[in-house]
Amino acid sequence: TGLTENTKAPYSGRWIQPNEGTTPVITYATTAEFTQNYDGSQPGTYVREQTK
Repeated sequence: TGLTENTKAPYSGRWIQPNEGTTPVITYATTAEFTQNYDGSQPGTYVREQTK
């Protein structure tokens, strides 16, 4: 897929789909989980989660 793991600051390593309205935030713990488990049923923009 070309996506790599990135757990270095300012990123947590997780992928999230930011909350758009009443839809809950969708989270994948790792890039591997995201690329292996994303099935297209929740389309949208997913971004790397930034640490605070």
